[in-house]
Amino acid sequence: MRKLAISLGMAACLSLPAPAELPEDFQAAVGLYQKKDYAGAHDAFVKVAETAPTPKSKSECLAYAASCLGKQKQYDQAIELAQTIPVKPIAVNCQMEIMLENGKQKELIEAFKDENISAWPDYLIHHGFYNRGCACRLAGNAEAAAKDLEQAVETSNTTGHFQVRVLSDLAGVRSALKQDDKALEAYRRVLAATEYKGLYTFCGAAIAAPNILIKQGKYDEALLEINKFDPLPTSGVYKIQAMEVYGDIYAGQGKKDEAKAKYLEALKDPGISKGSADKINGKLGALSEK
Repeated sequence: MRKLAISLGMAACLSLPAPAELPEDFQAAVGLYQKKDYAGAHDAFVKVAETAPTPKSKSECLAYAASCLGKQKQYDQAIELAQTIPVKPIAVNCQMEIMLENGKQKELIEAFKDENISAWPDYLIHHGFYNRGCACRLAGNAEAAAKDLEQAVETSNTTGHFQVRVLSDLAGVRSALKQDDKALEAYRRVLAATEYKGLYTFCGAAIAAPNILIKQGKYDEALLEINKFDPLPTSGVYKIQAMEVYGDIYAGQGKKDEAKAKYLEALKDPGISKGSADKINGKLGALSEK
């Protein structure tokens, strides 16, 4: 199964308490965390947790503190602290985050394969499904990954980038399962979120979606799909890949001159890798033989 890169971070995944719930020192601790001063942030979060007014706000502080330990490669101490968090879903989610960040996906699955994430509070449920889904994906269990990632999509807010990111990962899993139509549907949902055009999720989907259609011999439809990427980056890997896609489409349509022009444009990019150049040169050679 294809392993996709994951972007993890407690700051992105925890549901922050409302400012009224915690003293101003909490925001100062967040500032240290964002500056990657994890030692200072840990101490600050532990101190704020001592006076946090609710179990939830205390749990949030301790989750950040545990994350700080994890980011300092103090894995055992991080997990130990996370296990003391009063609100169980926050405690489990925190442990999942730390495990994923430290490459412990198998341990995550073993520990939480039977966790009833569906019973978690709304502000956290989608993160739980996403984290377990990522662990399953990285461990090579595509079926289980697809199930959890589907739940993460269904329970997440449609207005943020989180759902787009999950859809992108889900599409990759569907492709690995050779469920091309379901993968294409997920990629198209990513492309529909045009407010994120230019981010890796959009760019990756803009390349992957037409490639599925090319594989199916649907060249006209693939051309409509790759056109969603316009305007293309001026250079770089996505520009190279897009030129290759255009070349593949035109080659499939029997338009040899147009295909050659796109392949040559890809080869001119100064950032092209040897592997990509060899592959595209091979396609150019195949055109000449036709």
